[in-house]
Amino acid sequence: MTASSGKPLFFALPRDVLRRPPICSAQRPLKGRWTPFDMAIAGGILAEARLQVDQENRRRALEAGADAMKRERELHDKFLAGWREVNRNRRRKKRLEGANNLLSENEDDELLELLSDEQKTRAPTRQHVFPKAIKSLYELEGSKHNDPRTPLPLAKVVKWTGEHGYKKALRDLRRAAPPDEIILILSITGLLASASVSRNSSNREALPDALRALAKAVLVGDQKKSALLAGWEELSSGELQLRVCGEWLAPPFALVPSVLPLKSAPALALFMFCRGVVSAGRNRRAINVRFLTKLIGLDPEKPHWKRGLSRAINGVNDFLASLAVSREMDRRLGRSAASLPMRYAVEEIDGMQIRFQAVPRTYDDNPAESKPSITRRKKRIARPRPITARRSVEAIEDQNHETTRDKLKRALAEQDMREQEMRESKRRDLPAPLSDLKRAFARLRE
Repeated sequence: MTASSGKPLFFALPRDVLRRPPICSAQRPLKGRWTPFDMAIAGGILAEARLQVDQENRRRALEAGADAMKRERELHDKFLAGWREVNRNRRRKKRLEGANNLLSENEDDELLELLSDEQKTRAPTRQHVFPKAIKSLYELEGSKHNDPRTPLPLAKVVKWTGEHGYKKALRDLRRAAPPDEIILILSITGLLASASVSRNSSNREALPDALRALAKAVLVGDQKKSALLAGWEELSSGELQLRVCGEWLAPPFALVPSVLPLKSAPALALFMFCRGVVSAGRNRRAINVRFLTKLIGLDPEKPHWKRGLSRAINGVNDFLASLAVSREMDRRLGRSAASLPMRYAVEEIDGMQIRFQAVPRTYDDNPAESKPSITRRKKRIARPRPITARRSVEAIEDQNHETTRDKLKRALAEQDMREQEMRESKRRDLPAPLSDLKRAFARLRE
């Protein structure tokens, strides 16, 4: 599922990876584990691979629908040609029967052949590419189309056949196993956008290390899973060529929002575990606290492991509360039991086990939004007060609210002042005018 901007709204991750998340801290990378940034890049690669496979399936389904339409036209033309042949034989038979004893020897043999072979004068029946599916169409047309010897509207039948052939082929292709390898060609910016991470310079520098980690086998629990990338290289054009292993696209999988809690590795691991295990309904399964702590990357032998687990739970709930999920999106996800809860309630059992319950989201009485969306709520930033005439110049300068036009006016005024000072200094350095000298000599003579 993608947004209108082209970015994926969800990542379809394998369920075994979600139940045993191979997440480690970025400060302490481990062999066979992924950092939160690596996990985001893996989700973006899987989203692009699924999109490419789906586009290829749609293209092949369109070809299958076009082929079905072509065969349906051929069957229709054959049906009409059969009717023309039958009508010609019927007219010939009627003319020969009316001639009585005036037939020649050849015409007599032709009449005997027409009388003996009823197939030449029998009405033909319709043939369709999808006879069972087309039956519901001509039954709706009325009683005149219930007879299979009457023709159907060609335009409607061909359109119906094409749609049915497309849907059937697409359904069969989606149920089939994914290809062994999917080749992607993506730009660095496009890959970071698909992973829903920032496209700044630090992420661009960290991308090669993430791709190298994804090209190695990963530990899912105690078992090794094949690498996500069979290989990758940077092309001369600056784009990346990625060879994605098709095993990662095989079901079963679960939906995870593309916006992930990347700041905390334990919180990300716990969120992935909950998405892979806890559904929207009542959860009856519990897990050992120490095993869960080890599962999300914490050491249960350290003295403060409970504090780390509490921080991970609070981080997951804060992340879920920060998501703005529309009512329409929540309704669509609820159909497949993949809705995003408002938070996870924690139940302790005998102090040794823990159980997570998904708390559903609540909405007000406003009508549902027409567009399904899922976004991250932005923190409210206190905006400065607008500039008014009552505010002093000192307050404006202190809060840096000087506009570009005011800066330009001030710069021009300073330049005029400097030019005026230069003119005055030049005027002081010039010799006295001639009239002033004459007056001075006149005073001396007196």
